[in-house]
Amino acid sequence: MSQNWIQLAENAAVENPADQWGDQNGPGRDYETFNALAYGADVVVPILDLGQTDAWAPSTSRGVWGKWLFGLQKIFVILGWGVTAIVAAAVTGMIRRDD
Repeated sequence: MSQNWIQLAENAAVENPADQWGDQNGPGRDYETFNALAYGADVVVPILDLGQTDAWAPSTSRGVWGKWLFGLQKIFVILGWGVTAIVAAAVTGMIRRDD
């Protein structure tokens, strides 16, 4: 539990701490909103840090799909590093086409 939640829950003046925590302007609104496109870019492009992979991840406890997606995420990370290295080599001129 976060320290903010503990302080809010222990405050006797607040009748229902969950209502205040869930308010649009309340302290519970500091979590990252899931965005599929940003998550995909965050997984595949290793030089980007959009915060999605820190806040969201496939769970192996969610059954077969969770296990598959957990494994696929690791494969996409590896492929992303490979593609990024190839693009960096092409941009810097290490890969040339000699005609």
